[in-house]
Amino acid sequence: QIEFQKDKADVILSITQAYWMLYKAMEFQKLIDENVHQMQAHLTDVQNLMKQGMATKNDVLKVQVQYSNIQLMQMDAENNIQLASYALNSLLGIPLSTEIFPTVTMIIQSSEISSLENFVGDALLYRPELKSMDLRIKSGEAGVTLAKSGWYPQVFLSGNYNYARPNQRIFPTKDEFKDTWDVSIGVSFDVWNWNTTSFQTTQAEAMLSQAQYGMQQLRDGIILEVTQHYLNVKQAKERIAVAEQGKLQAEENYRTASEKFRAGLLLNSELLDAEVLLLQSKTNYTQTLIDYHIASARLTRAIGK
Repeated sequence: QIEFQKDKADVILSITQAYWMLYKAMEFQKLIDENVHQMQAHLTDVQNLMKQGMATKNDVLKVQVQYSNIQLMQMDAENNIQLASYALNSLLGIPLSTEIFPTVTMIIQSSEISSLENFVGDALLYRPELKSMDLRIKSGEAGVTLAKSGWYPQVFLSGNYNYARPNQRIFPTKDEFKDTWDVSIGVSFDVWNWNTTSFQTTQAEAMLSQAQYGMQQLRDGIILEVTQHYLNVKQAKERIAVAEQGKLQAEENYRTASEKFRAGLLLNSELLDAEVLLLQSKTNYTQTLIDYHIASARLTRAIGK
């Protein structure tokens, strides 16, 4: 039952991660599609400027090259969605061609994250692996007790009850039902067993020690795992604020660059740089949100709740 709980928690984590990967792939596609529309408008503007003698053929080629690169990214995004969808469907055990549209809203915990000590305490209390190892230790202790029992006498108690017609235990026999009973006690002791009990006890004690060392190693591993995921959650949360600020700055930079370019006050290459930075900042922001949710799911799994 405890092993089942562990496997169930692993499945939940795998599905959660696959779900967020599909969400990320779809969000990336939206951002790339948006960038494609921006590049199309940029290309149209440059072509019009070239017709008016205000832009060169090289300016048009630069935009066309960037436009082609974005189209390739768009194809990759569509492929990533399909792969992420297949992975999630496979975990769910449903047909791979099933279409899934994530509806969850990414909510970032505004309050402070609980202390590391609390998470470690919960993990040591709830993790099914520790419960399983504890049962192995108790089994080892029982094995030592059983092995040591060879040093002591074996006591047997038995009893019989007979009801028969005729009852052969009664003399003279009569053709009628009679009941009889008896109780006996026996004691046996191995005077010499070639030191088998000693060897069996040593083996049982070694197995018990192995289980106890395994428990300590498992505890250390769980504490390390919880600590790693705890720090990852904190880092992911801090990165969200930085990425959000970068996205806002990139949006303002692109808006200003677009206006200056249309007014003839900005070079074509500078507007291209602004478009690239805008796409990069938006994908970085989306990535940090996904990283936070996946890190939170891994921390929950590490705690064992």
